[in-house]
Amino acid sequence: MHHVGGKEQDGHGIGIADVDGDGKADILTPNGWFKNIDADNDKWEWHGDWQMDDAGFPIIGYDVNNDGKTDIIYGQGHSYGLYWLEQKGDGTSRSWVKHVIDESYSQVHALKLIDIDGDGVPELLAGKRYRGHSGHDPGSYDPLVIYYYKIDRKTGQFTRYPISVNGTAGAGTQFVVEDLDGDGDLDIAVAGKTGVHFFENLKINNVPRETREKQLWLEKNWPFEGEGETVQQEDGPPVR
Repeated sequence: MHHVGGKEQDGHGIGIADVDGDGKADILTPNGWFKNIDADNDKWEWHGDWQMDDAGFPIIGYDVNNDGKTDIIYGQGHSYGLYWLEQKGDGTSRSWVKHVIDESYSQVHALKLIDIDGDGVPELLAGKRYRGHSGHDPGSYDPLVIYYYKIDRKTGQFTRYPISVNGTAGAGTQFVVEDLDGDGDLDIAVAGKTGVHFFENLKINNVPRETREKQLWLEKNWPFEGEGETVQQEDGPPVR
């Protein structure tokens, strides 16, 4: 075990990325980053470049706008907000510009950068945890959501796509992304205070339609009790 920093550098959230492009993995914390001088010999250089409060896990390094510099993506693990920090300059002139990705939901405790749609470019996977800190966090009882975001690296814009909205699945504290059904695309598993959920990616769908119909959670034994007589359905309105 190697001791890198103290309480003033530590916090809620951690990540690893090559911030300065020197080919070495640096350590990211909610209060800044440790430049890797010589990890084998415990040589690190502290840069208190930002304040993230309670960041989620992990803090991600990724060149969002394709300018050759590593930017930082993070969520607020115990409040509202998903953000990215744009890296400007370098060395002693390095600075960071904060951009909003999404502030519509809280407890963004888990993030993952993964190619969900198989186009060779990673998407950002994010979602809401349920009842962090026993329900005392802001937005603890808001509707649960899980989204992925496509990143336009020409403009640095994030476009949101729903995976689950107002359902029973929360993001919990981590995303597990694997090809669970062996069909060649990546599926998502999450676990939290509302249970364990598996989201099957239908980009590749080899399951027969009849089987899919049986998998739908719908009561199909119509008419329901007390609803009256069955009425024969017609094909559509009369032709005029």
